[in-house]
Amino acid sequence: MAKNIIAFIHIVFFSLPISASENVLNAGLDYQISLPDDWVEIPRDELDIYQSNIQEKTGQNQTYDYGYQSDNTVNWFEYPYALVQIRRIGRVSEDKLKKYKKIESGFEKEIDKVESFAGDLLSNGEMGELLYEQDAHILWSTLSMDVNGVGKVKGLISVKLTEFGTVQFMGYSKDENFLHYEPTFRQMAYSIKPSPNDIYKPRLTDNAPAIFRADL
Repeated sequence: MAKNIIAFIHIVFFSLPISASENVLNAGLDYQISLPDDWVEIPRDELDIYQSNIQEKTGQNQTYDYGYQSDNTVNWFEYPYALVQIRRIGRVSEDKLKKYKKIESGFEKEIDKVESFAGDLLSNGEMGELLYEQDAHILWSTLSMDVNGVGKVKGLISVKLTEFGTVQFMGYSKDENFLHYEPTFRQMAYSIKPSPNDIYKPRLTDNAPAIFRADL
């Protein structure tokens, strides 16, 4: 169970080539993603079991739409792996993602909540610096946490804006291997391409003062 506990942080919500060879996968109609040729998609039934385990242990109902994992492992959800959540919450203006202090405060509160649910299985959760990459419309951060029975786990978090909301990508590995896998995680996140109609389209009013938006 301990190896799965890091997924509890999802109750809230940088470049090197990934490989000489890569696979382009369709995630339903939601997006395309490029994976290294030694990574595979986690089957839907395994994701369902994973979600059920999380709900059983925490009482929190989390939905993971897609998952990916290195095939150099024996069991599903052995590190390294990545999870994706599709958030159809409506279009988010870039201005909201630039309010870093407010977002950081929200992350910190949710990490505290997760640790309280997980008892002694999780501790020392810490978010890294938030960075919004305007050209890619992605908010980046990292997360580190001590997982009982595993040790320190670190993750790369990206929140990609779309016209329907966000695509949240979360790649995790053991801390001692994170620098090795971080370029792979980052390139996977960069490679996510929603359908043409869903690609984020900046608007003049995204960064306008509130009074100006109201006038328009």
